[in-house]
Amino acid sequence: MPKTTPVKASSSINGNIFHRFSPVDLVQTWSTEAAALDTLLNSKSGGIDESTLLRWFGESIDRIALLVYAMEKVVPTHIAREMTIGGFRTDFGWAQVTATEAPSVGFVEIEHAKADSLFVKKTRSTPYIGNSFLQGYSQLVDWASFGNADARNDSKISAVVGKHPEPVNYHFCLVVGQQRFIPGQQELDRFRWWQQHLRVNNHTKIKTYSDIPPAALSYAAACKAGGALSSSTMRLP
Repeated sequence: MPKTTPVKASSSINGNIFHRFSPVDLVQTWSTEAAALDTLLNSKSGGIDESTLLRWFGESIDRIALLVYAMEKVVPTHIAREMTIGGFRTDFGWAQVTATEAPSVGFVEIEHAKADSLFVKKTRSTPYIGNSFLQGYSQLVDWASFGNADARNDSKISAVVGKHPEPVNYHFCLVVGQQRFIPGQQELDRFRWWQQHLRVNNHTKIKTYSDIPPAALSYAAACKAGGALSSSTMRLP
């Protein structure tokens, strides 16, 4: 197994290094963290800024792992905070490395969860796409189109993946805004169009923070249906 730094669940974590994720009572832990995130997201009428969310997720490997699960339906074996890869920097990184599957490595960019993050009213009747959305998407494009090459040659990733016989699958995700701030059905349809059609190399995703708390319930239901599952290797469709 590649050498990594083991970290106890729910401890503060150092940046720019992969930490092994060894989940303990994940159903209960994620249920608690999801409730805390939901409370945070709804604590201000205008939403929550990016810096607050970076701090909140960065305080705990359990929270970063929940973020990854909400994005990819994967329980990671490794997580990282504020990673620099070549000339690019990502808010959070993750990996899932097992003996039976091709390894996966992913990067998550987070933006504001404020009222104008997804859409903003200006001079026309139809709201414009929000600046946070556009800025986050541009970073997603950079990662998927150019940072991808840097990631394939990065020593930190090589140390985690090791000499695996299968090629690495890379994933890139943007998290921005809250669904409660989407003004109407037309804007919801526009957002869903972006999610479904504007994908780079088929390995990019766009999600909202509203997708994260329900993921804890999804995981609990999957564990109940599947019995005693190994969370470190669990992947759902």
